[in-house]
Amino acid sequence: MNKEMDNINEEIKHEITFHLLEESCFNKEWIVRFNKQKRVNPLICLICKQIANDALKLECYQHKHINKSQIAGGHCLNQFLKSNNGYCPVQAHANCEYSENEPLRNQINNLTVMCIRQFEQELRVSNKTEKEEGEAIGVIKCDFKGKIKELKTHLDNECPLKVMDCWFKPFGCNCTCHKKEKKKKKKKDETNQLKLENEKLKKDIQSKDNEIHKLNNQIIELLYLANRMQQNYWKPKILQLDQNCEKAA
Repeated sequence: MNKEMDNINEEIKHEITFHLLEESCFNKEWIVRFNKQKRVNPLICLICKQIANDALKLECYQHKHINKSQIAGGHCLNQFLKSNNGYCPVQAHANCEYSENEPLRNQINNLTVMCIRQFEQELRVSNKTEKEEGEAIGVIKCDFKGKIKELKTHLDNECPLKVMDCWFKPFGCNCTCHKKEKKKKKKKDETNQLKLENEKLKKDIQSKDNEIHKLNNQIIELLYLANRMQQNYWKPKILQLDQNCEKAA
């Protein structure tokens, strides 16, 4: 039970990191899976050393002579300035100047990547023991391969690794499962519901058949009684008629 809860907590923890993806810089190891190191080197945030997200270009006159890339992720730079009284991360001076760099942002947003959830899952699996890897056989996988700018739509609407609440959360269930598993569970629940309805229908049909059989028996009995009553009614009259005929003869 504890292991199951640990797995759930781990899934939730990683799901939270996906929501932070819009703010944090992009994991360089994730980016270089489908992009050459030489291409991504100019895109590295000078603060966190990952691939800059919402890239900003530093334009302070104090270090314009420095040839190396002076870009930072928007979130990283804002946090750095906030934590360091506004002092520049390149050189310790006040009044740090920077601007948005749309061409650079477009270049980063058009980088080809795999699903970040699949990347995180592969990292977790690679750190497991052989026994744990054996238990991981048959895990759900995501085969998304697209641009960074397409990733949010994929994560929100299409990714089979998306962690979702149980159908019965309104009734107090706190379990979570992947989107694909939830679809499977829904299909299984619907199948079970159809089976239950089918069984109920069979029982209803059997009950109706029994009622029809009972009514048929009652009809036969009534016909028999009606025939007997008819015979009892006419028999004395026929006898009387025969007697009258004999007297007349």
